[in-house]
Amino acid sequence: MSITCIIRYQIDPFQRDGFRKYAENWGRIIPRCGGRLIGYFLPYEGTNDIAWGLIGFDSLAAYEAYRARLRGDAEARENFTMAQKMRLILREERNFVETVKETLCVFPEQHAGKQAAMKTQEEKGRALRTLHERDRAFVIPNPWDIGTARLLAHLGFEALATTSAGSANSLGLPDGRMGRDRTMAHVRAIAGATDLPVSGDLENGFGDEPEIVAETIRLAAAAGLVGGSIEDATGNREQPIYEKERSAERVRAAAESARALPFPFTLTARCENFLYGRADLDDTIERLQAYQEAGADVLYAPGLRTREQISVVVRSVNRPVNVLMGLQGASFSVAELSEMGVRRISVGSALSRTALAAFLDAAREVRERGTFSFAERAVPLPDLNTLFGG
Repeated sequence: MSITCIIRYQIDPFQRDGFRKYAENWGRIIPRCGGRLIGYFLPYEGTNDIAWGLIGFDSLAAYEAYRARLRGDAEARENFTMAQKMRLILREERNFVETVKETLCVFPEQHAGKQAAMKTQEEKGRALRTLHERDRAFVIPNPWDIGTARLLAHLGFEALATTSAGSANSLGLPDGRMGRDRTMAHVRAIAGATDLPVSGDLENGFGDEPEIVAETIRLAAAAGLVGGSIEDATGNREQPIYEKERSAERVRAAAESARALPFPFTLTARCENFLYGRADLDDTIERLQAYQEAGADVLYAPGLRTREQISVVVRSVNRPVNVLMGLQGASFSVAELSEMGVRRISVGSALSRTALAAFLDAAREVRERGTFSFAERAVPLPDLNTLFGG
């Protein structure tokens, strides 16, 4: 059951801008503390002193957990104090209502002949967990925008994962330059694009300290994700990989944050050795085992290319293993990877890079040869309009 806390404010009408700032501050604080902020609303017509705030939760227990985190948040305390000192709010009332999920945020573009009920975060979280419990591998492809997420859903995939490189490239940035705020906006868009469960590429948690990693997990959940990965790459060229103990500490913080959520959140821990030229399989396995003990639900070492490497990793841990396909020099089928014991297959930025390769080939044909034969391979516009509900 999903509930919404509806807060009715009687505000000082002469301090409308002050209340707007108060509301904007909650826009950062509430998701960080585990609430699903639906929005704050200023008076517009019919009254000049009644404002509203709507926050969603999966249960009253989730609300109480949110309140506890709110009390410990320094910025939240400052926001309350500011409102009291300025006397922005003259009166405040709270009510809790049960959400009729079939009616929440249903927009015209979601209709394609009939209305479909969107799954709750609890349902999506359980669905993602169930996929990992199968006795065979499933593919979790990586869209880089709303359109590609919907295309993958249309093709019948059962879950999606974001790609840091694909999303960064779509904004004209190199991988690793999105930052946390832009990443959260991106994963929110992908999570809301379809009814599929989505796991997010959360890079290294966007900070060295375990507390920052834990906060990133809470923000990811507030953005609609039901899973996410934390990697052990530092972003520092001089020391590209965190020390093993430090890495495990960061995974532990992420796991504790995930366990505190009111729905299942599947945490993936990544060992980046092979992507950074450290082809040390023994160290990779030791790290994955440490991350397993720290509480990771899924283990992932991108860059494994041989049957032997993959099989040894799978045998060395007792958590589901994700393997990256789409790398040059590594091409196994879903059936072959299932036989090795792999439970999840992702493709990282491979779909995005394939699309960009087609774009560059077409553009070069026009620029260098002055011809336009590439259009013969283009998807017909009516087909895309149909796929996107036009």
